Amino acid sequence: KTTHPPVIELSAMLAEVTPAGFNHFFYCNSGSEGNDTVLRLVHQYWRVQGQPQKKYVISRKNGYHGSTIAGGTLGGMGYMHEQMPSKVENIVHIDQPYFFGEAAAGETPEAFGLARAQQLEAKILELGAENVAAFIGEPFQGAGGVIFPPSTYWPEIQR
Repeated sequence: KTTHPPVIELSAMLAEVTPAGFNHFFYCNSGSEGNDTVLRLVHQYWRVQGQPQKKYVISRKNGYHGSTIAGGTLGGMGYMHEQMPSKVENIVHIDQPYFFGEAAAGETPEAFGLARAQQLEAKILELGAENVAAFIGEPFQGAGGVIFPPSTYWPEIQR
């Protein structure tokens, strides 16, 4: 419950340019801290909604979400997982949308993007929608190799 004028002004400006209903903001010192916080907040949200069983967070392989234990678990970088003595429970991963490195011979970018996006729905069905709290994915994976998904990927994710 502490603030100062620059934060109040920035929050007002953000509220003007974000979709309706986005009028509360949480500031952090780093992306790692932000992602750790979002994990905590998403679980608290579902507890308040009376659905505490929604514990799974789905992320993507080779994603980067920070260098803390939670951020490293959330990110799907294998070498980071090998460096950690433990991981945060209930974080699962789907494949990255890396067309140039992982598409099958003859597969179009559009078909590949749809197939990779449909892994999200398949993972939700596997875990049970009643158990899934959130999905997190970067618009493009910078640390994972500057991977821009095919144009069909994000519309299918949103569907």
